[in-house]
Amino acid sequence: MAFRELFDDAEGDPVSDARWSYLKRSGGAFQPDLWFAAREALDQQTVGYAFTGSTGGEVDAAYELTAVGVRWRHRENSEMLRRVVVTTLRELSGRSPIGTVDTVLGASDPKLVSILISLGFQVHEKTPVLVKLPR
Repeated sequence: MAFRELFDDAEGDPVSDARWSYLKRSGGAFQPDLWFAAREALDQQTVGYAFTGSTGGEVDAAYELTAVGVRWRHRENSEMLRRVVVTTLRELSGRSPIGTVDTVLGASDPKLVSILISLGFQVHEKTPVLVKLPR
């Protein structure tokens, strides 16, 4: 429940049960399988989160970054979001040193898009994706 509260605070509104279920299972049963709660230090409150799923735990696993964000009070702080993204990517590279990370981002989050591009991600397709999300 604490992770859901972190997600609610980061998104600014409580998420519905249907939307929460969709986020947890959009990549298949029990996906995303890695949930990260970011803290600046172990004795401090969480500042952000990340959901990732993988095809396996091999050295060359493929990961999907399903969602990443920071608490509402840090929303205007691009550096805090960048730190959460970089820390998540480092954690994944520790698990799978020659693995890959993919993500699908909408145009509604230009900060995250620019952070990922600055870290070497490339836009692969600019095809509109139509998804009916639960509310």
